[in-house]
Amino acid sequence: MSFKPVSAQVNLPSLEEEILKFWEENKIFEKSIENRKGKVRFVWYEGPPTANGKPHMGHVLQRSLKDLILRFRSMKGFLVERRAGWDTHGLPVEIEVEKELGLKGKQDILVLKDTEFESIKFFNQKCKESVFKYVDDWINLTKRIGFWIDFDSAYVTYDNNYIESVWWFLSEVYKKGLLYKDYKVVPYCPRCGTSLSSHELALGYKDDVEDPSVYVKFELEDEPGTYLLAWTTTPWTLPGNVALVVNPDAYYVKGHVKGETLIYSKGHTLGVPESTKDNVEFKGSDLIGKKYKPLFDFFSDNERAYQVYPADFVSLEEGTGIVHTAVMYGEDDFKLGKTLDLPMKHLVNTKGEFVEEVTDFAGLFVKEADPKIIDNLRKRKLLYNNAETIKHTYPFCWRCDTPILYYALDSWFIKTTAVKEKLLEDNQKINWVPKVVKNGRMKNWLETLIDWNISRNRFWGTPLPIWQCSKGHIRVIGGVGEIREFGGEVLEDLHRPFIDQVIFKCPDCEEEMKRIEDVADVWMDSGAMPFAQWHFPFENEDIYKQWYPADYIVEGIDQTRGWFFTLMAEAMLLGDTPPSPFKNVISTGLILDDKGQKMSKSKGNIVDPMEMFSISGADTMRWYMYTQAPAGGNYLFSKEHLLEKHRRFNLIFWNCYKFFVDYAMISNWKDEEKRTLSILDKWILARLSEVVLKVNDGLEKYDAYNSSRAIEDFVVSDFSTWYIRRSRDRVGPEADSEDRNTCLSVMYEVLLTLSKLLAPFTPFLAEEIYRSLTDRESVHLQDYPTGNKNMLDEELIGEMGIVREIAEKAHAKRKEDGIKLRQPLPLLKYKIKEKLPDELEKILADEVNVKLIGYQKSSNIEPAIELDTKITPKLAEEGKARDLIRQIQQLRKEKGLTLADKTKILAPVWPKDFEELILKNTASVSISQSEILQIIKEDEDSKGS
Repeated sequence: MSFKPVSAQVNLPSLEEEILKFWEENKIFEKSIENRKGKVRFVWYEGPPTANGKPHMGHVLQRSLKDLILRFRSMKGFLVERRAGWDTHGLPVEIEVEKELGLKGKQDILVLKDTEFESIKFFNQKCKESVFKYVDDWINLTKRIGFWIDFDSAYVTYDNNYIESVWWFLSEVYKKGLLYKDYKVVPYCPRCGTSLSSHELALGYKDDVEDPSVYVKFELEDEPGTYLLAWTTTPWTLPGNVALVVNPDAYYVKGHVKGETLIYSKGHTLGVPESTKDNVEFKGSDLIGKKYKPLFDFFSDNERAYQVYPADFVSLEEGTGIVHTAVMYGEDDFKLGKTLDLPMKHLVNTKGEFVEEVTDFAGLFVKEADPKIIDNLRKRKLLYNNAETIKHTYPFCWRCDTPILYYALDSWFIKTTAVKEKLLEDNQKINWVPKVVKNGRMKNWLETLIDWNISRNRFWGTPLPIWQCSKGHIRVIGGVGEIREFGGEVLEDLHRPFIDQVIFKCPDCEEEMKRIEDVADVWMDSGAMPFAQWHFPFENEDIYKQWYPADYIVEGIDQTRGWFFTLMAEAMLLGDTPPSPFKNVISTGLILDDKGQKMSKSKGNIVDPMEMFSISGADTMRWYMYTQAPAGGNYLFSKEHLLEKHRRFNLIFWNCYKFFVDYAMISNWKDEEKRTLSILDKWILARLSEVVLKVNDGLEKYDAYNSSRAIEDFVVSDFSTWYIRRSRDRVGPEADSEDRNTCLSVMYEVLLTLSKLLAPFTPFLAEEIYRSLTDRESVHLQDYPTGNKNMLDEELIGEMGIVREIAEKAHAKRKEDGIKLRQPLPLLKYKIKEKLPDELEKILADEVNVKLIGYQKSSNIEPAIELDTKITPKLAEEGKARDLIRQIQQLRKEKGLTLADKTKILAPVWPKDFEELILKNTASVSISQSEILQIIKEDEDSKGS
């Protein structure tokens, strides 16, 4: 077998580019699928990215994990087709277009052209053009990291067929009575002008947000000078106050504080003394029905306003036990308002600004009005103490970063609470990686599930297929065929504003039916991908069933409340029994900078993945992602960490490969079946089988971290540091030919197995080494190693572990005594329960450089040693010889000599008794005297070094 020379310096980026070209020209990806036709299908879903933003390091992590498992499954014999997808709707796209057009918000969109129709048409066309703005960046990055995926057949969520399948889903939900319209308080972004779902809300929380913290006094009508004390962090809601609520079973006090009479919960410590001498104590029920003077009088015409009511949501843990209630701006407040028939009127418009009626603050954005409202109350002596600030967790819009308001709106909802128990049941059937997600983050989310707010008062999205007539009749259309049935015109584009023009007669009353203006929550699109990508149920039923459910998905930890949830929710809403949409899922952590900070443009710590690939190669990045943190863990990334990973694994593995090829070429080695294995050979093959079995088991469990670490430990610690280092004398020109062939045969077997074992992890490096060692087309068209259980030898593995432990102790003793390893010593005695086999004792003697090994039986589990450090004159001479050998080897390296190059040594002095040892270990033919140490190639004239 012939091999090509291997360079000591591997340029991974250049090598990877060559392999990418080879894959493409030879259609290796396509062949990997074609070879598995007719085999059991392994289904994977792509969580569709939005290509109007550039991919970042988090996407590299996720795409590396996607490719790892898919390559593994393909090599295990499964048919693994990989369909790409693009998420193309929603606020992420709209906001980018708004920025491009210099727009400040939703109202600007409606006046882009002469008519609203033309304005929406123009804006949505811009959105459609924007969604693929960075598609080349996504495709280039995906290809560059070696992630095989079919972009040519990618599904696109703005496609009419995709939209129609989403319509069908909503129609089915409506038929089950689970789609409804309601007026209630929802999370609302005033800048985007639309409500948000609870899972969108979860994506935008920020910690340590600073807000006002004020204690407000409400004067009792029947007790002038006596005030009910309430606490709030949203002063902007105070003009909308209609009631105060208390816990009827809790105890309250009326106390004289700083010359004022205040009522607050007993035991309160936040800003108010716990007691005064003349406190009066009573239950909250005694306060119910009491009227108070309004802070801002907008509801005096309603007799139910401005009085105290009971409520079960009143907390005694924070605040004063008296809660200010503005029914239009709080979920609990609104529910209470409906129950008690309190007045409901907005004082804030949909832009988050006070209406004209609120004259003192009219036109002000609510957050900007906070200090003015506080100042107003201070001047009227309605604040207790000075206004302070508090740091707490608060939600912001997940796309535009505007503070979220809780705001009463008409919205459409899916009753996901109806399938809550099914979702919890389904969650238990899924293999979550890491496992903590199942009964932690995901279960907690599902247990607190509320109905899904699906309507967005926006433009670029799947139009909600809901038509209404003036008499309130509703039709939820399940496909374009139904539009035809009702006499409507079917359009080439189902988006706004075209779909808004589709009008037909109401089947119930003959009035005109018009579509509501809302579009769907963008997360509904991605959650529908299992069926919508195939235009199911309108076609491709067989393909849909073959591709459902997914065996595997992977995305970031934030998707537990995003895509993971919507996949599960839509499956449960369609199915009568829990039909889990995916069986296994990896939920990844975050890529942070080396200081633990999130990467962002504002912080200047963004890392360009493509730049990193050009420095260290994609395989290094992939290996870093697998080995640096377990699933769900965060990464503290830096270029230095990446380069260190390259040095500590890639280069070591490459040097193992080079070592084998160098000696195989020198000896014209041929792989022959006949070989007599030494105990060292048996050990490395036993460890190899052990690692192969462990990696198979790990990847079956979607454990990339422990699988990759097992390989790294084997390559670095066992194969390179121990086996190859301990085998150097077996492969040199002077070595026994039969043993040399056996040793090289074992190295070949290990390298060949490792190249296949590493193929899903580091596809480029594995491909290069495998193709160099064989005459086969690609490692990615091979079967994955399964491990040879016959080669397992746990006893030998354990004994070799003891040998290495003893050696470490001996090395530590040498270091303590200042004796370098090249200096031979007379004796090492080890003490342990059982004596080691003679072959292992010989390996130990060579490793620690002693002439004799002694054994003493001991009951101790841990081995102990005695190292004889007496150096005789003869041992000292041998030590000098070994020092000289090291110097000569360094000179050979500096001259760039190969193993085949024979040299002549010129030296001032050398230990004559060890001349043969010196010549043998330096590939030299002679040694003669000279004033300085130098070496000369055998076929050259003498010249200085």
